[in-house]
Amino acid sequence: MTDRPGISPAAPGRAWVLLGAYAGLLFLQSSLPAAPIVGDLPQGDKLLHFLAFTPLGWLSCRALGTVKALDGRSGRLPLAAFLLAAVFAASDEWHQAFVPGRFADGWDWLADAAGVATGIAFHELRRHGRSAVSPIDNPRLNL
Repeated sequence: MTDRPGISPAAPGRAWVLLGAYAGLLFLQSSLPAAPIVGDLPQGDKLLHFLAFTPLGWLSCRALGTVKALDGRSGRLPLAAFLLAAVFAASDEWHQAFVPGRFADGWDWLADAAGVATGIAFHELRRHGRSAVSPIDNPRLNL
């Protein structure tokens, strides 16, 4: 059983399965030859990297939030989630060096890491927002 906000007793296993499935989907996608970027957006591939890795940051927090030693307000959970997802992103970039039509790019990794950080930030805002007491519900304010 878990008493952590937002994680049902059945969810810890599901959180890890979702993280693994999404990481597998990213790995599979990066195993395919590069498709041309649609549109004239300069550095549009960086935006795609950012958007693809934002959910990975969120899902990393959800999965690692089931580890009791990492859950809490000390900042260990976001840091562990960032390290896990950023290392995965780096390994994914390295993996692309071996895929025909693709190459490893440090700028892509930075876009991945920025997406991961954004997903973690969204997770943390939602997690801490859920446990916060609104001013209306605060008995000390007599509203």
